[in-house]
Amino acid sequence: MKLIKRMIKIIVCIPIALILLVIAFEIAGMVVNHTATWRQTGKLQNVIQKELTNAEIIDTYSETGNTSGTGNHVDMLTVVVFRTDDSISDIEDKLKDHYEFDEWSCWIEKMDIIEERRQDGYYKFCEKMDIPETSVHCYLMYLNQSAPFADNIEGH
Repeated sequence: MKLIKRMIKIIVCIPIALILLVIAFEIAGMVVNHTATWRQTGKLQNVIQKELTNAEIIDTYSETGNTSGTGNHVDMLTVVVFRTDDSISDIEDKLKDHYEFDEWSCWIEKMDIIEERRQDGYYKFCEKMDIPETSVHCYLMYLNQSAPFADNIEGH
């Protein structure tokens, strides 16, 4: 009788333990993904300040999750608004050793152009940022990369 009770306990505990293990794995993946986003944002800020002439970071925005809404994956989105005396071509030349500009997941644009497009409903992330009133020598850099745990529940 004791043996049967033990067997029942084991049979009940195994699925519960497996479910708890999956939940713990998903939570660990979320922590790693958010930490990676935080590091990506910090690195981008440091690179901008180090590589560009008189660079001043105005605001940053970061997001971890399914940023595009186009599938079950986790992205790390970092947006930095900054001011510098450099032109866009100079900025891209100075940052090309650190980032690959592809006009989709990594790009830079003048803030006045961003403001025009915002009027058309684009760039919703700007609503969560402090955008300067004057856009002279002001740029926005957008960086969206896949998270380390790209299949995490946070992307669904």
